[in-house]
Amino acid sequence: MMYPRLKLARELLADDGAIFISIDDNEVKTLRAICDEIFGESCFMANIAWQKAYAPKNNSTGIPMEVEWVVVYSKMANWSPNRLPRTAEMNERYKSPDNDSTPWKSGDSSAPGAVSHQGMVYAIQHPITGELMYPPMSCCWRAAQEDLLKIMNEWAPYELRDLNDNDERARICGISSSEIRKGVKGIVLSCPLDEASKKARERYARGSWPLFFFTSGGTGRLAKKVYLNESNGRVATNYWPYKEVGHADGAKKALKELFNGAIPFDTPKPVELLLRTIELATDKKSIAVDFFSGSATLAEALMKKNAEDGGSRRSILVQLPETQTGGYETLCDIGEERIRRAGDKIKTKLEESNRQLKLSEKPRSLPDIGFRVLALDESGIERPEPGQLVLDVVKPDRTELDIVFEMMLKWGLELTLPVEKSDAAGYPIWSVACDELICCMSRGLTIDALEAIADMEPRRVLILDSILDDTLKLNAVQIFKHAGERMGCEIELRTV
Repeated sequence: MMYPRLKLARELLADDGAIFISIDDNEVKTLRAICDEIFGESCFMANIAWQKAYAPKNNSTGIPMEVEWVVVYSKMANWSPNRLPRTAEMNERYKSPDNDSTPWKSGDSSAPGAVSHQGMVYAIQHPITGELMYPPMSCCWRAAQEDLLKIMNEWAPYELRDLNDNDERARICGISSSEIRKGVKGIVLSCPLDEASKKARERYARGSWPLFFFTSGGTGRLAKKVYLNESNGRVATNYWPYKEVGHADGAKKALKELFNGAIPFDTPKPVELLLRTIELATDKKSIAVDFFSGSATLAEALMKKNAEDGGSRRSILVQLPETQTGGYETLCDIGEERIRRAGDKIKTKLEESNRQLKLSEKPRSLPDIGFRVLALDESGIERPEPGQLVLDVVKPDRTELDIVFEMMLKWGLELTLPVEKSDAAGYPIWSVACDELICCMSRGLTIDALEAIADMEPRRVLILDSILDDTLKLNAVQIFKHAGERMGCEIELRTV
């Protein structure tokens, strides 16, 4: 069951896309083997442990199951997930001990890469102690020398000077003296140490220190400010605790609340869990697909995320119409109802939030909470055998809308485009995407109606062959030909 779905999933993935697969202990080994074959071992990103249960059962035999797995593969081996939003706890680490206008925390003044950045491996003289400071082993300074010279001159007068220290620089790089880059000067004081020390202490006392500063009241090591507004968020790990992404029991309770006390589905996923995958793998315009949509948790999570950040993400949910209890015939019926209820809840909450805004604050827009339900089926158009006379090619159990959507597929139009019932000179028509496609499905079509349709300047027109006689068909061809000439493009006319 899984292999063909995963093979298709890879074909549907964008080049920068990723797939998240929830699985338990029993099948995770087999799943990894299948995914290694389909996606490639180099595209394996993570085997995430989701803390599914916050209170494992004491009466279970063996070892109680507390986690379930979320296996992640990407389309390309160099895929990189988005950063997660920062937490309040993380932001609290940023202070302003020097009364800087922007909160910051102390960071390393050096970075790995000494061998490849030998021009950034040199001595910096401490303005108070006079010590010659070098980067740690295998590291280089975290800024270009010209930039560091300007910063050090904020503490005291500095200059570049040749210190003949190639042996020390080579030791830090882990190479021989013959391999070290020659002519790299150090940043040293250009005034007596007592004068530099006085200037540096005064500068330290004034506060709002330069980007590179000295710890321990000005006498310690060289460090670098890392500002809060420069942070790119936090990195996701392969352990997702329930406090961050919800748990199975909480998902049931949330679904029960949404359905006014009923639980129509036994194994829903937490909305928070799906929100985590959305944050890691989508941008504001992404399309997310769920091949086993269950109770449609993904749709609710996407609508919530769009409401938060103004995105226009869309989802495609796929589910077999498995039979259900609790007042719903199929699992698909539960998914439809959940999307309706979740959308209404988001709308109510957003309207309430906007009512409480101050006059100077901009209200948030309601995201698209609509959806369309389509079923996979055979063509609704008969294909008569040679010599067989079929008066109406539309199968008797199909509606006009069934044929409209089938033709949208055949013409390559997105199934999310608006479809409206309208009229042309009193004749009923279906208009797709604001008259991009006009469908004529009813009997009683007239020349006046055809001319009115032509005035709408559609790009495509569909007419059932069964509602046309020979004269009307010839008139239709001529009317749309002349209309296309006026528009400067051809109107595609198709009959079925």
